[in-house]
Amino acid sequence: LTADRDRGETRSRRLSESQPAIPDALKFVFLFCAAMALFALATFTLPSVRRRVQIGVLIILAIIFVMFMTLIKELDEPYYGVARIAPTDISRVAADLTETYLDENPGKTLPCDETGKEIPGRAITELPKG
Repeated sequence: LTADRDRGETRSRRLSESQPAIPDALKFVFLFCAAMALFALATFTLPSVRRRVQIGVLIILAIIFVMFMTLIKELDEPYYGVARIAPTDISRVAADLTETYLDENPGKTLPCDETGKEIPGRAITELPKG
């Protein structure tokens, strides 16, 4: 029972860690501040600075803000996107559990598909041995 409880707590912790931690409101505030900074730079620059320099600085600053927002999104969702973390530990545990179930229940198929969803008609009606 302790092992089952520990597995359940670990799974719950992993599920909560996979959820985005940065609230959408905070992302909106950052995006709004970035837009206001670009607007202020475009509006209140010195008249002695040439227009090409102003436009170049605005483009570079906009690219930096976009890269920063992308980085925040990538770090906030570690299991998705370009810099995702592979679920190697969970895959290994799932393979071990599958092997154990099939060893203890010869001739039976798993009651769920590869994503963990129950297949109708294959529900476990009795507890596995051991």
